[in-house]
Amino acid sequence: MRSSGGREARASAGWNALMASARLPPLATKVARDDAMVRAPLARSPVVRQTAAAAAAAGRRRQWRRRRRRAGESMGSADEREQVETVDAASNESGTMLVMAYVVLLVALVSVSSAGAVLRKINISPLAKASSRMQMTAALQLPGFAWQLWAGRRAGWMSKLGSRWLAWRIGASGVALAAHFGLWIMSLDKTSLTHSLLLVTTHSIVMVSGMWALKLARIRPDLAISWGESLGTVVGFAGLAIVSLDISADAEVTLLGDVYAFLGGVAMIVYLVVGFAVRQQLPLFVYVFPVTALAAVVLSLAAAVAEYDTVSSAGGWGLFAWTWTSPDVWYVIYVGVVPGIMGHTFINWVLRHLPSLVVSVTLMTEPLVGTLIGLVVGESSVPGLWTFVGGPILLAGSVWTTMSSHRRQRKVKGKIVDAPLEAGSASEP
Repeated sequence: MRSSGGREARASAGWNALMASARLPPLATKVARDDAMVRAPLARSPVVRQTAAAAAAAGRRRQWRRRRRRAGESMGSADEREQVETVDAASNESGTMLVMAYVVLLVALVSVSSAGAVLRKINISPLAKASSRMQMTAALQLPGFAWQLWAGRRAGWMSKLGSRWLAWRIGASGVALAAHFGLWIMSLDKTSLTHSLLLVTTHSIVMVSGMWALKLARIRPDLAISWGESLGTVVGFAGLAIVSLDISADAEVTLLGDVYAFLGGVAMIVYLVVGFAVRQQLPLFVYVFPVTALAAVVLSLAAAVAEYDTVSSAGGWGLFAWTWTSPDVWYVIYVGVVPGIMGHTFINWVLRHLPSLVVSVTLMTEPLVGTLIGLVVGESSVPGLWTFVGGPILLAGSVWTTMSSHRRQRKVKGKIVDAPLEAGSASEP
């Protein structure tokens, strides 16, 4: 936030000096100042403020031109016309970046939403499947980790790498990430794709429920929870109860599969909360590579123990049999590259240009997009009646809770603060 503020201050100072040297009319100077704010990074201001500033700047330009025409004057010197054209170009550049950010966000949404359908196509046991996903992702993250480690060898964060606090956080994050992927991918074999995606993305309502539990137990009586968060959580759990009416022992949707998916969502909360402070202090790959590699090791050990018969039947390759089994190897490469690397990287880029609330609410449509992708590739069936009724209610409750949480943080701190749960996705990292 400081660097963004510095850039905005420098941009404003530069425009003020430029306008003073050009000696433009007062209204033209206002035009330039308005557009200086438009030129500031979108991550600094909400989209609505950017749009309003651009509209105000355009209105002032039109007003200035009308006054010059009424006075019978020319449109100014060549320098003045050049300044106005520069301001126009800056406004167009801001609009182009905004459109690009939304396009990239949609690509990221489709990327992460496709993971469930593709994972169901991999013909190996669930934990071995989860370990292969982490193995591939860790291998792809290794070059970025090595580069950032080398490039930052003199940076201040290097001194933190040997601390016990950091080691404990990374270890806990790795175990939580392994639990998330293990439980979620196990749920894909036990319940429908729609139920799996709906239940694994219930981060916000589960988080608020946990906050209420800590508050009522007097463990954290100081926790602030808004009425909007509470009501959104109630609505979300009401939708969850309706969705569960589709559970049947002899149908595609089972209680065990839904429980796996729900617990996978709880594990994702642990991963996000534990690693939130670390992610603010370390470069992206310096944090995610050790966590992903540890998750791969944990899942490989779990698969070797819990799925010994299946893993041992793969011959000497064992847990790495997917590397030579076609088409499994292509599916694993896909989920590692597209949802794992491309989707995650795009989300982090978009968070610099769009408000985190917009990104969070967009990613909450992952169950809908993932189900549509599953229907197209033949890995999902049409959801049952109760899922059609309860699913939108569950998603509405989650969105309501997230928006209320965002509003509370902004009101308390006087600025937008990214909560650790705002950009979570079933296919992170």
